[in-house]
Amino acid sequence: MKINKQCGWKKVFLNVLDKDYKLNKKLLLDFKNRESFYNFESNDTFFYLENDNGYKTEIVIISKNTEEITLRYNYKKKRYYISIVDTNHYFQNAISVVLRDEKNLFFREDKSKKIDIIIPKNYDKNKKYGLLLMFDGQNLFDKENSGNYTDKNDPYGSWQIDVSMSMLNKTLGMEYIVAGIEHTDYLRTNELITPTSFGRLKEEGLINDEEKIGYIDHLDDFINQTLLPFLTSNYSIDLNNLGISGSSMGGLGCHYIGIKNLGKYKFILSYTPASALIIDEAWDAFYKQLKFSENVEKLPLFYFFQGKNDELEQLLYYGNLNLTNQLIKNGYPKELIKTYIEESAMHNEIAWRYAFNYMIYDTFKKRAL
Repeated sequence: MKINKQCGWKKVFLNVLDKDYKLNKKLLLDFKNRESFYNFESNDTFFYLENDNGYKTEIVIISKNTEEITLRYNYKKKRYYISIVDTNHYFQNAISVVLRDEKNLFFREDKSKKIDIIIPKNYDKNKKYGLLLMFDGQNLFDKENSGNYTDKNDPYGSWQIDVSMSMLNKTLGMEYIVAGIEHTDYLRTNELITPTSFGRLKEEGLINDEEKIGYIDHLDDFINQTLLPFLTSNYSIDLNNLGISGSSMGGLGCHYIGIKNLGKYKFILSYTPASALIIDEAWDAFYKQLKFSENVEKLPLFYFFQGKNDELEQLLYYGNLNLTNQLIKNGYPKELIKTYIEESAMHNEIAWRYAFNYMIYDTFKKRAL
């Protein structure tokens, strides 16, 4: 496997762990021309980097089939962020379906939604698979050539979801199907934002009048009444192992839907959520209705990522500063919340790709242990 390093620590130790997460070997990496090479052994599962001062960075989800990783260093945080390339994909190419729902998608002209699904190559109907629902499915993976990615913020494939989930499954034995709900037209904001009755917006100028209706409760009904029944009738899915994720408006969507449906979702991965656009008082009223302290066993793991390196990230950064504090204030246990603040991150799929690796790895690791 080739390891590319953009910059950062000059002296780096590679700590290789076995399948029981115990240190197997410790190697000094020699980066010549910013490249180093390491040969995997069959019992290697994942590893982390460490420098002389004790700073550590986990390399998220590595399998012996991984061919290349790139390390992007953040001096302020003193850690690397990782881009992974794995040509031996666990998932087959995407399957696209269009689901019609005249009752819940009444606001759409065609009364339907496009869903992109990736399933394991060796799918076995006699086994049960977890399910991850993701908003903005059009940006999750390359549908035509799984694994052919670029390093720019291109419109398709930038998340590398198939690569990340592939290596997670191989490393930790967690087997998931991923369903991406596409939001590609002028109704995207309307589908993912809360209704006006939920609470007024902080930033009125960012959303025009046509986008303020808020159909997210109808989208939630579509998920519960049409999408999940379709998926469970066609695939062997364990609904006790269900997660939901999204970024920006999709981050707001998964935040709202994931918490609203107490006991349904096991984890929420929310990236730079547009939750910041809605006044704090509205969220407080919403949380109070759910009575967190009386329903602790039904609450999902809540992961929140936030950047600060462009105008939109800065706007949402300051608006989201109180997001997790509000949850805790209303009875959400601290141990169920994990926050990733990366001020160098911009509002794009590349930043969310790195954050996804850390978040989903941490979720799966907790379950594996």
